Amino acid sequence: MSNLGRYQEIVTESARAGGVDKLIKSIESGAVAKATPGLVGKGVGLGVLLAGTAGVAVIASKRAWGSLRARRVAGDAASADLAGLVSDSESESDELERDAE
Repeated sequence: MSNLGRYQEIVTESARAGGVDKLIKSIESGAVAKATPGLVGKGVGLGVLLAGTAGVAVIASKRAWGSLRARRVAGDAASADLAGLVSDSESESDELERDAE
């Protein structure tokens, strides 16, 4: 054993693995293998969450557009009624002026 401590351990492990590059690839593949199941689970969970959120957003927007259309139709009907009342009122005013003459 030498007095190099952790450095000596790394040198020894890299010699066993067949070189520093092979040791690094071994460490990387082990890290990926450990992280992948967690990432897949998180990805599925996030996908479900986003799909649910998108569904709620679609439903809410459809309701909002329906409400907007209903208001627009009601406003158009009210405008038509008002225009009719104004037209009738003008007709009556014209008739009263003719009768007064």
